[in-house]
Amino acid sequence: MEKEWLDYRSSDGNMYFSFCFCNEGVFKGWKIQILDPIDYKGRNTGGHATHRLFHDNDDYDCICWEGKIRSLEEAKSVASLWGDITSLYIRGMGSFDTIAGKLVKGQKL
Repeated sequence: MEKEWLDYRSSDGNMYFSFCFCNEGVFKGWKIQILDPIDYKGRNTGGHATHRLFHDNDDYDCICWEGKIRSLEEAKSVASLWGDITSLYIRGMGSFDTIAGKLVKGQKL
């Protein structure tokens, strides 16, 4: 299985993330593991609220993303967007989905 690791600093400069990108093949695409625990500072830590998946057979949480991630470049884009949203979510700028919608549309928070 092809793997690559990447450290990322959120656009607002408040958080650092370490990711592992795992190519699970043509039918499954890329999985993005979150390697470091995240302090949500009292915010909802549920998988739905934070767009994370928990698998019993994995050592790390994974980013929950709709649709198959088809390339490493796409996986890196997803991870950086998820990191930026997570940082803003922890800062209380809204729900994960609200922040995501605004960032994708280029709107101010």
